[in-house]
Amino acid sequence: MPPSGGRTITVVDAWLRSLGADPGGNTAFIVTDTAASPVTALSVTRATLNSNVVARAGITNFTATNLGTALTGGCGLRIGCTVGDVITSDTLDYCILYTVT
Repeated sequence: MPPSGGRTITVVDAWLRSLGADPGGNTAFIVTDTAASPVTALSVTRATLNSNVVARAGITNFTATNLGTALTGGCGLRIGCTVGDVITSDTLDYCILYTVT
């Protein structure tokens, strides 16, 4: 999601699902703001995302670090992964619920 000047995003809930196969290659999927030193809203370990199973905030290995906390003002949101590219999974299905103030 692109930055919105002067506005602040607060992630309030999220779920992710790997489609086609269990993901491999990376360590975790992360949602951060787009600041130069990004703030992590949440992260989900690769092992948590099994093929076609929804992983939602509040389950084991789903770290919702800053759910409900305002992220860096004037920044957007991005979804990424840590320690390498994702292999084997066809698609990452996701839903990020947020407010903008």
